[in-house]
Amino acid sequence: MNTIVIILLFLQITFIISKYPDNKTNPYFIYNFTTLPFANATKEYNETGKFYAYPSTIRISPKGDLFVSVPRHVFNNKTISRSIPGTINQIKDGLLYPWPSLEENTYNVGRLGSVVGFEIDLKGRLWLLNHRRKEREVIIYNKDGTYFKSINITTATIHRYHMSYLSNILLDLQRGFAYISDTGNIFGNPNDPAKTKSNIIVLNLENEFALKILQKDASSKPEVNYEYDDTFKTTIKNIGLYGIALTCDKKHLYYSPVKSRQMYSLQTYKLQDEHAVRGVDEIQNYTKRFASFEITSSARGILYYTAIDDNSINVNFYERDITFSITRKVGHDKEKNKETLEEYPTSLTFNGTTGMLFYLVNKHNILLDKDITERIDDKKVNFQIMSVYVNDRSYLYPCNFFYYMPNHFWVVILVVSLGLAYILIRIIKQVGKLDKREKIKVKENEDLIGLDS
Repeated sequence: MNTIVIILLFLQITFIISKYPDNKTNPYFIYNFTTLPFANATKEYNETGKFYAYPSTIRISPKGDLFVSVPRHVFNNKTISRSIPGTINQIKDGLLYPWPSLEENTYNVGRLGSVVGFEIDLKGRLWLLNHRRKEREVIIYNKDGTYFKSINITTATIHRYHMSYLSNILLDLQRGFAYISDTGNIFGNPNDPAKTKSNIIVLNLENEFALKILQKDASSKPEVNYEYDDTFKTTIKNIGLYGIALTCDKKHLYYSPVKSRQMYSLQTYKLQDEHAVRGVDEIQNYTKRFASFEITSSARGILYYTAIDDNSINVNFYERDITFSITRKVGHDKEKNKETLEEYPTSLTFNGTTGMLFYLVNKHNILLDKDITERIDDKKVNFQIMSVYVNDRSYLYPCNFFYYMPNHFWVVILVVSLGLAYILIRIIKQVGKLDKREKIKVKENEDLIGLDS
């Protein structure tokens, strides 16, 4: 029996180990920019605008097209904002092409004003969080670039500060819900956490009703007294909710303020009825050790999150209690990427079913700390898009915790299973032999008793 226990334990450990991506720090460079090269850049952009334009979010369509958002944050100088050709762009051959067209991206004329966060569903539709004048909306485009529809969520956004923005959107199309993070007061840099007023917006896609939650809860607030690592050379801005993640079964929502070592989770069914108690008294709290921008989840049951002050991408399970006591890294690592000590990963996305994780590297926090009003020196800043193989895919795909195991693990499991089957057969045979011996003994005793009588 001890042998069986050992084999079963080995089998379990094999499954657990196989679920984690390798602890790799050898990513591939996809693009490396000093300033953002628009294919149709105007003279005004080349002379001024490019020093105020930086990428914020990257996503990849099911057929492999790479998209990037470039927010028009410079509200105090509309000339500079207007000079940025596209707020949503497709990257091809190292150039940015406004998508779906230059006309749709035209400042104060086209539908698209300024986009930070967006998502691409499995049908290839783009869901854009659009800021246009004082309005906030979700605009949906078909994969061919044709306009599909808009959902106005202005009533659920906070207007006390015009520079707050919607940073991420997650989709549960089976149940008909979307979850959106609102950073709140991001440029005012308040020392009072309550003044950030960040929140999460729950959007019912069927009746297009949007409701904000957590705006008064401590879990949406930054840690003002955040203690930095000795090697960290800058400060982290007092930003509230930014990163959110939805598990592949769509039953749990994870979220985290930027300037915080905490990560929180809620059961989504508690958020889907606007008449129900919002469930904030049942928030689960985890310590993830580092401040972070984006977090994302996968079909393998893993959370991926950027770490600002560690300059890395970390991973952890979400289908069990998260302790984050053991830090595992994929892709970026400050010890292996010394050329990017000041930059750090900010946005994460999977490339369909290829198993590749793409991530954006920039000085997002430093740029925000300057309120995007100070010129970016092109000799000191790099925008990089990199990728690393993690054998995983997005939360949008169905959960399959063991499907993505490396092939050699299946060989190990097969060998172990055959060995286990052999041992069980031997045990059954031994039990059969013992039972037969017992029957012989009983018969011999009966025969002896018969002779005595």
